[in-house]
Amino acid sequence: MAELIMRHYIVKDHDCEPCRETAETLRNLGTQMASRLAPLGLELKLQEAEMAEASEENLRRANQVTFSCDEAEMAEIALEDILGLQVTHEPAEGEACDNCRTLIFEGRRFQKLPPGLVADGLVRAAFSILEGGDGTSCGGCGGG
Repeated sequence: MAELIMRHYIVKDHDCEPCRETAETLRNLGTQMASRLAPLGLELKLQEAEMAEASEENLRRANQVTFSCDEAEMAEIALEDILGLQVTHEPAEGEACDNCRTLIFEGRRFQKLPPGLVADGLVRAAFSILEGGDGTSCGGCGGG
């Protein structure tokens, strides 16, 4: 069974609501989707990638979600690249975080990643693996 890794980047000692809520979304989605992907030969693994240093580069990467699968030789690819989304960094509402990662989808801005958006990327990554792709497109699934 191939391991499909869904990785969430966080920064140690940097606690903001968008990161917390995205982490909860990923845990819930991982639980729901693991049993659906298993019959396809994919084992979904959620990893929290904690970056120790609160450098500007790491803070800009905080709350990023990526997918990878070593067995299928699919290198780590970011959700925004799978879905073709723009990324900006904006202040988080009501938070000390003034440079929060923000994805733009159909004109809407998301700091707390909604389950549907993550599920779309996850399904595209899974189908890309099943089709023998590298995650940058998923020919058979009609996506990017």
